[in-house]
Amino acid sequence: MNLRFNVLRLLPLLLILIFLPYPSNQSSSEPPQISMQLTFDKPYFSPSEYFSMTTTILNNSNSPIKRTKLTLTLYREQTPTKPKRVVLEQRFYVPPLDPGKIAQFKLSKKASNLKIGEGAHPVKAILAQRGTILAEKETALVLVDPKPVPPLLVVIIWNLHDRVHYEPNGIFMDQQIQVDCSTNPQNPGIYFQHLSALAQHPNVQVNLNFTPVLVEQILNISDGYKFKKNGKKKAMPETSQEARDAEEILKGYERIIKNKQVELIPAPYAYPALSDVAKRGWNDDGLIQIEKGKEILSEAFNLPPENLKSVYPPDLSLSEDSLYYLARSGAEYSVLDERFLMDIPTVEGDVHKSYRVQDRAGNRLTIFFTDGTATKTLVEFKDEECATQRLIGVLAQTYLKQPEIQQVVVIAPKDRYWRPTQTLLEMLYSKLEQTPWIRTTTLSTAAQLVPPSTQPLILAGGDGEESYIKLNYYRKIEKSREFLNLFSKMVLEDNPLKEKFLNLLLIAQSSDWMEIQRNPQLVNYGLDFAKTLQRRIESELAKMKIPKRQVVTLTSRTGKVPIPIYNDTDYIVRVLIIVRGEDFSFPAGNKKMVSLKPKENLFTFPVIAKTTGSSAIEAAIHVGDKEIEKSTIIVKSTYFTRTFIFILITLLLLGTLLTLLGRFIKLKKKIER
Repeated sequence: MNLRFNVLRLLPLLLILIFLPYPSNQSSSEPPQISMQLTFDKPYFSPSEYFSMTTTILNNSNSPIKRTKLTLTLYREQTPTKPKRVVLEQRFYVPPLDPGKIAQFKLSKKASNLKIGEGAHPVKAILAQRGTILAEKETALVLVDPKPVPPLLVVIIWNLHDRVHYEPNGIFMDQQIQVDCSTNPQNPGIYFQHLSALAQHPNVQVNLNFTPVLVEQILNISDGYKFKKNGKKKAMPETSQEARDAEEILKGYERIIKNKQVELIPAPYAYPALSDVAKRGWNDDGLIQIEKGKEILSEAFNLPPENLKSVYPPDLSLSEDSLYYLARSGAEYSVLDERFLMDIPTVEGDVHKSYRVQDRAGNRLTIFFTDGTATKTLVEFKDEECATQRLIGVLAQTYLKQPEIQQVVVIAPKDRYWRPTQTLLEMLYSKLEQTPWIRTTTLSTAAQLVPPSTQPLILAGGDGEESYIKLNYYRKIEKSREFLNLFSKMVLEDNPLKEKFLNLLLIAQSSDWMEIQRNPQLVNYGLDFAKTLQRRIESELAKMKIPKRQVVTLTSRTGKVPIPIYNDTDYIVRVLIIVRGEDFSFPAGNKKMVSLKPKENLFTFPVIAKTTGSSAIEAAIHVGDKEIEKSTIIVKSTYFTRTFIFILITLLLLGTLLTLLGRFIKLKKKIER
C-alpha cells in the first residue's frame, strides 16, 4: 500500500520530466551565430560629401533569431585639443531572421551636418538581443580633403618566409611548401594568392622578402623531388602537378618583379638571427648568408645581383655589430622594427622618415622604421573589411598631421608565421588604389624621395642574456663550424663538397630552429643539419690512411724513410705530414706540406740513425692543428752491426797473422841453432 502511494505521489513529477523538451545542441544561454559586416561606399570621403555605410547581418545559426536591435554609433575623432564624443547614434530593429537569411541597413549622412572635420572617426556597430551582444564591429569613417601636396608614401613589405622542410639528405619531410605553391583557383596556395591579388591591382607596388632558402626549395620541387609518406620515400617527377605549380609560381614572380610591381628585399639565405651570428664573431658566416641569398634570388628570377640593393634583417632586428654585415654586403637601405628607434633616447621617434645609421666602424646605410600602429591594425583584426578600413584611417591621421612634408609609412608584419588572406590582400589593394592621397611604392623609391638626415644614428647593442637552450645550441653549431673550417683548409677552392657542407652549416644557423614555443622539435631538426655536417666531414677525413705494420731497413747510417699515404677520396687533399722518432734526426725537417692525389701517394723523409737495431718512427697526417691519421713505422738500422763484424774480422785476421808470424820466427831461430 505504501509503495503504491509513493508511486502515485511521484507520477506527476515523472510526467513533467517525460514531456520536458531535450536540450538542443545550441543551448538557449548561448547566443546564435551571427556575422556582421560594415562597409562604406568608398574608402574615404570629403568632409563636404554624403557618406554612406551599409551594415549586413547574416544568420549563420540553425534557428531563427528574433527581437534583435542594431545600434550604430559614430564618434568624433579624439585629438589633442578635442575629446572623443558621440556625434551620431542610430538604432534599427532587425526583423526576424531565418537561418541563412540576411538583413541590410544603410545609413547615409552629410558629414558637414555632423560638424566633424577631417580625420578617422570611429564607428561601432552592436547587434544585441535582450541585452546580450550577438555581434560587434568597429571601423572608421575617413574624411580627407585631398591637398595639392605629395601623396603619403606607403611601403608594404610582405615576409614570404618558411623554414627548411627537408632532411639533411634532401628528402622533404612533408608537402607544406607544395600546398602553398598550389595554383588551383579553387584552393590556391599563399604564393599564388599574392600573385592573383597583384594581377588584379596593377597600380599597387609592394616589397617582398622571398626568403632565399624557400625559393631554393621551390626550385628543387620544380625539378622533381622526393618526400616521405608514411615512413616511405616517394619520388615526384618534374611532370607532376606539384612540380609544375612550383615552376609557375617562380615564373609569375619573375614577371611581376621585372614589371617593377614588386621589389625584392632578400633576407640572408637561411634566415639567421644576424645579431646572434655577430655576437659569436662569425663575421664570414654573416656575409656568406647575405651574399648566398642574393645569389639564389638572382638565379631564380634572372636578376642582376646589383639590382638587389637591400637586405631584410630576420625579425626586423639588427644590432650595432650586425650592421657590419649589411654595410659590407653593399646594401644601401633596409628596414627595422620601430622599437629600435624608440630605444634611442636622443631621437624624437618619428617613424615616417628615413635615417642614416652608423656603427662604430663608420659603416652606414639608410634605415626605415616600421609604423607599429599601422602594421598592428592590419594584422590584429580578423575582419578583413574592418582591418583595411581602419588602416586607411590610420594612414589618414598620418597624412593630415604634416601634409606638406613627404612622409613614408612602412607596413611590415614581422611574424614569420602570419599570412594575409587573399580577401585581405584584395580589399587592401582595392582601397589603396581608390585613395589618391596615398601612393604605394618600393623601398628603393622611398629612399630616393625621402633622403635621410645627415646626422647618423648609433644603434643599440645586441640583445640581452640568452637562454640555456640557445647557448647550448650554438655551442654545437660552433663544433660543426670548426669541422667545416678544417675541411675547407684541406681541399681546393672548387671542391663541390665544400658548398654542400657549407649549406648544412648555414641552414643549422637559421633562427627558425629557435621557435621552440611553437614546436619544441625544431631544435632537434636544426641540430640534425649540424650533426650531419660533422659526420660527413669525419667520413671524408677517415679516407686518408697510412698503412700499418710497415718495416723499413737502413743499410747505412743515413737514408730515406718512405711514407705511403692512401687518399680514398676522388679529389686532391692538402695535408701536413709530421714524422717523429727519438732515435733519429731529420736533416731536412720532420714536417712536409703535401697534396694527396686520389689513390696511392708516396713521400720520403731523409733520416740519420742514432743507434743500431729496431726503432720506431711515428708518421701523422695533420690538417691545421688536428691530427686525422697516424701510424708507426719500424726502422731497422744494420749499419752499426756490419761495422762491428768488419772490425772483429779484421782483428781476428790481424791476430792470426801475428800468431803465425810469431811461430815463424821461433821456427827460424830453432833451425839456425
